[in-house]
Amino acid sequence: MVNDSSTDGTIEILQKFSNRDSRVKILQNDGVGVGNALQTGLLYSNAEFIVRLDADDRMLPDRVEKQVRALVSDNKLVLCGTQIRLFGDGEVNFSPNSYPLSHADICRSMQFGNAFAHPSVAFKRSSALKVGGYCGKIDGAEDYHLWLRLSKVGELVNLDEVLTEYRIHQNQFTKSKTLRVVLQTTKVQLLWFLGITQIHVRVRVGLFMPLNVGVRRLRIPFYAGKTLAHSLVAWIRT
Repeated sequence: MVNDSSTDGTIEILQKFSNRDSRVKILQNDGVGVGNALQTGLLYSNAEFIVRLDADDRMLPDRVEKQVRALVSDNKLVLCGTQIRLFGDGEVNFSPNSYPLSHADICRSMQFGNAFAHPSVAFKRSSALKVGGYCGKIDGAEDYHLWLRLSKVGELVNLDEVLTEYRIHQNQFTKSKTLRVVLQTTKVQLLWFLGITQIHVRVRVGLFMPLNVGVRRLRIPFYAGKTLAHSLVAWIRT
């Protein structure tokens, strides 16, 4: 369990679990935010496979078995997602989301956006570490960034079966959170287009991006690697 700078009684609660079960390990986030917390867990885990699920979502009983079976049966496969069913307050169920199935269709889809529901995936830890794991500097699209890099070292699939239930709640899609995800996704796509897979140094690059927010155009501060600035200059010159 990774403690992400909590200020409530989280540590005390975790310690009680750890005292009762030696398998429960308490880790401190090496940075701040979801991406860094995921990376901390990935680095300290000793499991062959990593299975994702958010705290308020649900997985069907046979999900892990089916995903691990798929990953074990195909040496080329590094990431396996599932279809999801949305649900909300009062157990109101929504229609299942449809994600592309084959590696080829997923790669085509990921040119335009994420082709996986993050809480539905299972992947090979060794493959994720090989490409650098989660990037904490991309908070809001850290999963999309990792999937793109994994696509260069192996194959990606989604199972054609609803095995994950994704909770929708009232405060989930705030304007600030939605805008952050859009900006981070755009950053990932730009980095990928320029062939930049890792971000090491944070610099501020001013970009003017037209966004459909009211009737105004917003000037967005764009954070990326120093290499990106050099690549942009070279790209513009050509």
